[in-house]
Amino acid sequence: MTLMNHLFLILLLLNDLPKTVQTFAQSIMPAVSVAVILTMECLFAAIFGVIFLKDPITVRIVFGSVLMLIGMYVIILNDKIMTR
Repeated sequence: MTLMNHLFLILLLLNDLPKTVQTFAQSIMPAVSVAVILTMECLFAAIFGVIFLKDPITVRIVFGSVLMLIGMYVIILNDKIMTR
């Protein structure tokens, strides 16, 4: 396999396929759930950075993560209250 074939395969497997699955999943899920999951991408990036790239855990990372989790909880709680 040539380099271009490898790059094309990586493009399909690591970019196009996940985007297609994500778009399909978004079409069948409630909007609030999709918003919360998409918001968590930043949190997952921070967690994987700490685990795999050995990024230092700072007060800023912990504080930001806690604020994001609180915000997501408020959104879900507000949606449950509004749909009653």
